[in-house]
Amino acid sequence: MSSYEEVVISQLKQMREDNHLLICFQENKVEKLTKELKFLRGSFNALGEKMRKVSEENRIVRQTTKMHHKEIKEEDMDLAFASKDEFQKSAMVLGQQPSELVAPPARDWA
Repeated sequence: MSSYEEVVISQLKQMREDNHLLICFQENKVEKLTKELKFLRGSFNALGEKMRKVSEENRIVRQTTKMHHKEIKEEDMDLAFASKDEFQKSAMVLGQQPSELVAPPARDWA
């Protein structure tokens, strides 16, 4: 039969070993989570920067598109007025009043 001391000491040793393993496991887990957190922060920062760049590029494209649209709209309006003037001049040459001729349909600029 084992003595009381052998039983108690062996259990204490086993508990000490288990505690040591548990501490090592948790330290490794904390280290792993810390590395993962650093990686995720880096990825988050990189994606945030990329998103800011893309947003700025999109803003510039929208602004440029609006400017081009406005220029084209102005050119079309100038052409429409020029066409109307030509139409009226042609009517005068033919000896008719512009109201007697059928004008081309007007565009809706809205």
